[in-house]
Amino acid sequence: MKAKLLAGLSVALYFAASGRAQSTDEMARIAQSPYEIERFVEKTPAFEWEPLWKALHIQEEIVLPSCEERLDATRDCGSELITINEPAQVLLLLRHELSGFETYLRFFPENAANGTVHWRFAGHFEPYVKYFPPTHKVAIIGTEPYLQVTGQGNAGTCLNTEVEDWIDLTRMNFEPVFSYTVKGNRCGGHTPDRSIRGIVVSVKTQRKPSITVSYSVEFSVTLESGTELNLGSRTDKVVYVRNQGQNYQIENALSTLSAKQVERVYGNLDEDLTPEEYFRYDLVQLKEIATGPESPEKKCLGSFLRTSPASPEKSTLDRLLGRDPTKQPR
Repeated sequence: MKAKLLAGLSVALYFAASGRAQSTDEMARIAQSPYEIERFVEKTPAFEWEPLWKALHIQEEIVLPSCEERLDATRDCGSELITINEPAQVLLLLRHELSGFETYLRFFPENAANGTVHWRFAGHFEPYVKYFPPTHKVAIIGTEPYLQVTGQGNAGTCLNTEVEDWIDLTRMNFEPVFSYTVKGNRCGGHTPDRSIRGIVVSVKTQRKPSITVSYSVEFSVTLESGTELNLGSRTDKVVYVRNQGQNYQIENALSTLSAKQVERVYGNLDEDLTPEEYFRYDLVQLKEIATGPESPEKKCLGSFLRTSPASPEKSTLDRLLGRDPTKQPR
């Protein structure tokens, strides 16, 4: 009896192993074409992604949850084919519908001697996902196609930014050549809360390509009563320039802030501004508050100045409030 059980177990394991091997071979065939992958995803309700990554020789870890079969009509996973005519290529978007995670695969067509078309896998791109699902579109800028993908930037408690990446589809590298912060919020730091916005206002493709972004930031404080006080704002023009074959970089001479300052105010919201930086970047409107009529904003500014370390901007604001900066507690 024991021998029969062992024999039956051996047969079961054999067929299970054979099934896995066949599945691996089948996935290797499917992975040779973006259309075959798309067809497989749309027709197969439950499967793992790892055999596909292995067939495509992707070494990096891809955060795309496995696809489970549902009792209702909903599906865990979906796909979308994006065809680019010039230069000829196909992008395949693989998406886990419930979690919002997604991955882009890129394929180039290659004509064989017998007239058939083969597909060469040419990289993948995976936007960061946490609080919201990514979005995408293809834009023709000049004569060049760009894949524009929004994804998560900074993320955490009372911290959230959305970043848009531009991938130049005429380049061999399937990675962003330009990124900027579309919007973001930070609160709970040692300086007033920040709410930022960024919008592309112009793109030039002649001579030296450039992208101009208009950034804005609003500073505010929320009182215990729930009342929100506006403690200033500012706008900046930032010009990103692209040298031949390189990524876009901020041109300090053409921008109202340097690259380092843009990163501090509009880029990495994971780090709080220092009080000195806040006074410096918001000085114009803080002067208006300090010289204006009595208001909750003016009172809040005075309280904030009393607990802030010395700086030239703090001294200026103290004087405008009619106080002697040298006698204020540090």
